[in-house]
Amino acid sequence: MKNSSYLIGVLFFSLLLISTASASMNLTVTTPVEGGNYTSPITISGITNESSNITWEFDANGTIYKSTNATGITSFSNTSTALADGSHNITIFAYNFTSAGVNSSIVLNFTIDNIYPNVTINLPTATSFSVNNITINTTINDTNNMVCVYSLDGWVTNVSYDCNYTTFVTTDGNKVLRISAKDIAGNNNNTETHSFVVDTTPPTLSITEPVAGHRYYTRRISVESTAADATSSITCVYSLDGFVTNTSFTCSETQEIEFEESENTLSIGVKDALGWVTQRTSTFDVNTALVQTHICGDHYCTEIELQRQGITPTTQPRYGSQKDTGFIPLLDITTPTIPYMDININLPFLGDAPLWLIATTLTTILLLFYIRTVQEDSNLKLKFW
Repeated sequence: MKNSSYLIGVLFFSLLLISTASASMNLTVTTPVEGGNYTSPITISGITNESSNITWEFDANGTIYKSTNATGITSFSNTSTALADGSHNITIFAYNFTSAGVNSSIVLNFTIDNIYPNVTINLPTATSFSVNNITINTTINDTNNMVCVYSLDGWVTNVSYDCNYTTFVTTDGNKVLRISAKDIAGNNNNTETHSFVVDTTPPTLSITEPVAGHRYYTRRISVESTAADATSSITCVYSLDGFVTNTSFTCSETQEIEFEESENTLSIGVKDALGWVTQRTSTFDVNTALVQTHICGDHYCTEIELQRQGITPTTQPRYGSQKDTGFIPLLDITTPTIPYMDININLPFLGDAPLWLIATTLTTILLLFYIRTVQEDSNLKLKFW
């Protein structure tokens, strides 16, 4: 009898423990978390292991809010009312829907931060650089676990840095630096920018006229050059004395310049907005003295042909040399850049040519000679040999 009473007591105590265990409630809160930082309003969410009614209270101020989820729930997610910046706490209550008096609650502390970081770009301040290694220095007034990135391509590529200092290497061209500073609460200031240009390459420059090494038979020559820069504006000057005295002109525009009758060196310089300079020179000869031209039939006399006649070959003005051959080069004598010319026609060579060629050549010679001497008042001499 005594043993039976003991067994009944143990069974009763076990049932009591089981009943108590089944009647307990677990409340798990997903957001907010203890010590979290948020912007207002916040999300209040979590789960319970029993069908419950959920309420909450901020800062123990006596105002109770109730979950908008259905009564008797095991999960909840709601948005709070607006909260002021600063430290707060929330007490969340879970009331068992089926077992009166079996409830659970939890108190969580958190911070509301609705203030966006203030970003100041200290460097770079310049609007142009002649180097491609650029320094970033920023001042950010938010110490709330900041995350900072910069971008040079409109947030397509973002590079993290310590919110204060970094350097980067970039290519030539126009750049827009963008800074983003985001605090732990999610406030992101990405509106600060700085525009600048990087130019590490000097301008390009070429002189096409006068041609280096050529001889010109007039003092007034058209100067032709081409200058350009991919990223900056440019200015151009020319000089006849090695940049001791410079004359400005519009880049790539043809200039008419009168040179000395001697060897001349034309210097042209181009400078871009960042100070890069490119210079080119062309050395050439100006000689307006008498030009000896020897024509053998329908071509300039070759070196051998001249030597047979006891004549030393000379260089032709801008038209190659007397070794060159070609059909009737007599049109050369009409060029206005050769004011003085001595034309020597070798008749024996014409004797070997067809009759029509002889007639055409002599007619052309006489006509051109008339034009140059009578109509243009040039100092030409015509000899047959």
